Amino acid sequence: MRLRRDVRDWVVKVEEDFAVVQVLARRRRPAVQNAVCFHAQQCAKKYLKALEYLEPYAVNLRYPGERATRAEAQRSARAITQVREALRRLLGCS
Repeated sequence: MRLRRDVRDWVVKVEEDFAVVQVLARRRRPAVQNAVCFHAQQCAKKYLKALEYLEPYAVNLRYPGERATRAEAQRSARAITQVREALRRLLGCS
């Protein structure tokens, strides 16, 4: 799948933070656990932001005059099911 430029730009930013997490997480001295946690949080936040840019439904369908097709609704339902399952697994929810 070819990413839109704005989504790709967010992914590039996320991967920078992820690289920082990977490097800092390996350090023993000085301990930088707070920085690792901060950059990990930033990764999650920025990936969610990239996902928001990927979905035109975030804005378009809130206003009159726009309607989703059945196929778009089904695709959205499948996508949120996958996202929900992944996040619940990460959060330790049953």
